[in-house]
Amino acid sequence: MSERKCIYTNKSSKAKDSVIPKKSLKNEIYNWCNDAPCSLEYKDFKGDRMPTEDEILANELFKILELTKIRVRYYEEKLTEVQKRLIASMPEKPKKEGKKIKKEIEQAIHDVEVVQKIELDLNKELKDRKNSKMWE
Repeated sequence: MSERKCIYTNKSSKAKDSVIPKKSLKNEIYNWCNDAPCSLEYKDFKGDRMPTEDEILANELFKILELTKIRVRYYEEKLTEVQKRLIASMPEKPKKEGKKIKKEIEQAIHDVEVVQKIELDLNKELKDRKNSKMWE
């Protein structure tokens, strides 16, 4: 996980800012959107005062960016699921034979045919010689 930068200055964030000071929230329940990464320098500068319009805007934009990152990750996972279903629904595609393999197969078939023909011719010749009285 990468280090968060200060939402106000984009400097290294070593602190956490309460956008609206806790004393101003009074007895309200904790608000998850009130915390933001902040540099120590800016936190000291801001102190315990209410935020300016630009500070509120920076907080809103930061939260929108964070939510967008979550949404993008969600969409990536959903897309992966849909792609798996689509791939599973596709019919099996026969593998293409490469030219080299096809040529080797044709040569092997030709070689077998030649050997079979030679065996047939040889068997016929031997049979003819056996039938002839050459061996007697």
